[in-house]
Amino acid sequence: NKHGHNLITLLCCDPTVLPIKALMGFETEDDITLKALKWLGSLKVPVSQETSSGIFPLHTAARYNRIDVIDLLLENGENIDVESASGKTALTEAAQYGRLAAVRRLLSQGARVDYMTSVNHTTALIAASRSGHSAIVEALIHAGASVDKPNPSTGLSALHVCMQEGSLGAFCVMQSYSMRTEQNFEGKMQVFSIAVALGRNDIVVVLLQSGLNVNGCNEYGRTPLMEASIGGQNDMIRLLTDFEADVSTESELTLSDSILSTFASTDREFERPSIPEALLNHRITALCLAAVCNQLSAFDELIKAGADVNQETNGKTALMWA
Repeated sequence: NKHGHNLITLLCCDPTVLPIKALMGFETEDDITLKALKWLGSLKVPVSQETSSGIFPLHTAARYNRIDVIDLLLENGENIDVESASGKTALTEAAQYGRLAAVRRLLSQGARVDYMTSVNHTTALIAASRSGHSAIVEALIHAGASVDKPNPSTGLSALHVCMQEGSLGAFCVMQSYSMRTEQNFEGKMQVFSIAVALGRNDIVVVLLQSGLNVNGCNEYGRTPLMEASIGGQNDMIRLLTDFEADVSTESELTLSDSILSTFASTDREFERPSIPEALLNHRITALCLAAVCNQLSAFDELIKAGADVNQETNGKTALMWA
């Protein structure tokens, strides 16, 4: 039909939301579509065949949580990790739409939990993270899914996607798991810095309450307060200072050329002002960074929080840096 389905994929949908009665001429019951699929199979109709639009019956069954149909299709030899034309497996389809029962059945039947599709290089965990389905995130991690396996096309892991687009609940599941297993969690200060750059105050609170050091430095030698100052994020500055961020702390790292080269792309990704490269190798405070980036409102917030406008870093005050 115009939506790319044929009779087989329609039979794999939820019978309560599609006009199966009108299509087949009899009342719809829970087992009618399964009987129809079995009958078609007995007639040697290939019930696992892909439609011309790239839809597989297994993906449709996963999307609509049809465990009975999933079992039937797998019994008929369907490849559990088969990809649709849009680059999804049945597991990513179920994860995206929040179908926990289907996720669990597919995993129990051997679906590869970290399978990365060839079209868009996504995983089931990335799909669940983007949609914010906390229970599915937990099920996938319990089955061995990696929170930090990056998508080679975007460089983003499930954790990054969750911070950008997902729910706080899904992030908390990942955070709880990382603390139980004592994994590096992509470098907890790096995660902290990304949450700050994205303006995810809710995630920042969770991270601080989990014990992260509000004055710790990321791989660039900058504290979360410095990152918030660069981006002019006043609410974030207030939040961090409420958690006793030190406004007088100086950046710690003398940056190598390789790290310097990453700043331009990082600033573009988070839509922040670029810091002049000549200043990046200096020890500098959050107040001076706000001055360098011309973030007046952030500058004011830092002054209110107790920053000393006359504090010298590398022999210069904030006025001199500006």
